This record gives sequence, structure tokens and C-alpha cells, in this order.
Amino acid sequence: RYLSPEVLSETMPLTFDAFRMSDIYSMGLIMWEIVRRTNVKNQCETYELPYYDMVPSNPSQEDMRVVVVDRNCRPALPSRFDDFQFSPVLAEVTRAMRECWSVNPHARNQALVVRNMIDRLCSDQHLIL
Repeated sequence: RYLSPEVLSETMPLTFDAFRMSDIYSMGLIMWEIVRRTNVKNQCETYELPYYDMVPSNPSQEDMRVVVVDRNCRPALPSRFDDFQFSPVLAEVTRAMRECWSVNPHARNQALVVRNMIDRLCSDQHLIL
């Protein structure tokens, strides 16, 4: 469920950098889980795993390959997330999340970029993690 397109298609080189880029894709899915549970406009979704609406509850690697590689699908957010004017923070987090899902591993954010973005947002909003 959390495997990157290059792992599912068995095209990933077995290098440290390739594993790191694959992990960024997985981190984007975890960000989706968090964002999806965020209370927006007094609504909060029930917890679901990524791709819950596209694959069986215990998908095979082949099930995931069809969805992630062949169909190039990514998890969707509820429609109330379409208007980010009410929350620039959520807009920034969602943008970073989607960048983690790029088919091209080299186009994905690096972990430090995501961390710096979160640190900046926390500082701007006077939050402590």
C-alpha cells in the first residue's frame, strides 16, 4: 500500500538515494492520512488507509501496481479541501504532500525540504511540536 511507483514497477535501482526517494513517496501517503483527518469546516473524515477506495482492504502488490503505476492514481482529498483560502497552512502542507507523490523520484521533495516547511509553518503559527 505504501510502496512507491518505482518499487511497484520493479524499476528502482538498489541505491541509498533511490530508497530515500521511495521513502519520500511513502511519507506523502502518511501526510495524506494526517491531512484527511484534519478538522476542516467543522468536518473530519473517518480514518482510512491510502487507496482505501481503489483497492481491497488487504491489497496485493499487483493490485497496488495497477492503481499506482498503470492508472497513475493518488489518494484524493474530500472536496471541502478545494478552497484553501481559509487555511494557507493546510494549502502548503497539501502542496508538499502532492509533490511527494511525483512519478519521477527526482522531482519529489527531499525530507529536509518538508521538515523546513513544517518548521516554518510552526514558527509562523507560533506552534511547538
